[in-house]
Amino acid sequence: MNREPQFEIGSFHTIGRTKYIVESVNTHKATLRALKSGKVKVVELGRASKNVKISAEKTLLSLDPSTSSCGFAIFKDGSLFKSGEIKPRTNLSVAKRICFVVDRLDKLIDEYGVTEVISEDIYYGGLVDVYEALSMLKGVIYYICNSKKVRIDYVLPSVWKSHM
Repeated sequence: MNREPQFEIGSFHTIGRTKYIVESVNTHKATLRALKSGKVKVVELGRASKNVKISAEKTLLSLDPSTSSCGFAIFKDGSLFKSGEIKPRTNLSVAKRICFVVDRLDKLIDEYGVTEVISEDIYYGGLVDVYEALSMLKGVIYYICNSKKVRIDYVLPSVWKSHM
């Protein structure tokens, strides 16, 4: 299927091996920002490269990972299909909350046929125990995605917050 990519603000596209989010579109060009590096790429409309893959054909699971309230959104055909949060009981240990969150994410991936996951990346905000818990959660989510052959990409908080 050879069609011109549809560049809409907030849509995701892959060029080569790099995942981008569309920041702006006008009549002649689209401005995209790389999710991992934050680098900007400008694509001239009408001349889009053949290697631009439209992510809208996939089922995307977007995550704001947390051991207390993990936000998620599922996109099918480029449109929001379902959203919610996974909230383990607060009296559980960190390990049990991680297991609870990952168990629910595992079921979401299977139930909705998720083909790709985009997750907010973790950063050190000064609290060692929070950073350690999020690091463990990130590792287990990565393991689940890898075992199911589901691609996972991480978005820096500064990148997605610039779209608000």
